[in-house]
Amino acid sequence: MEEVIYKSSSASLVFKKEKLIIELIWTKSSDSFEYREIFSNLVEFGRRNKVRYFLSDLRKEGHVPIEDLQWLNEEVLMKIDFPIES
Repeated sequence: MEEVIYKSSSASLVFKKEKLIIELIWTKSSDSFEYREIFSNLVEFGRRNKVRYFLSDLRKEGHVPIEDLQWLNEEVLMKIDFPIES
C-alpha cells in the first residue's frame, strides 16, 4: 500500500508501508520555503510512523542553494534515525 503524505508542484512524498520507506519524488526545482517544508514533513511523518528508509532520486531536484543544503545537513540529516539512500 502506498500513501501520498505530501504533494506540491515540485515534489511528492510517498510512504510505502510494506517496506517502511518514504520516497521523495522530485518533479522540478523548489524555492527555499518549499524545500524546507518537504523535508520537515518527511522527518515528522518518519518519526510518527517508524519509517526505516528514505529514498530520493535527485535527478529532477534542480539547483539547491548552499544555505538550504546546510540547513538540510544540520536540521534534518543529523537528526533522523533511519537510513538514507539516494
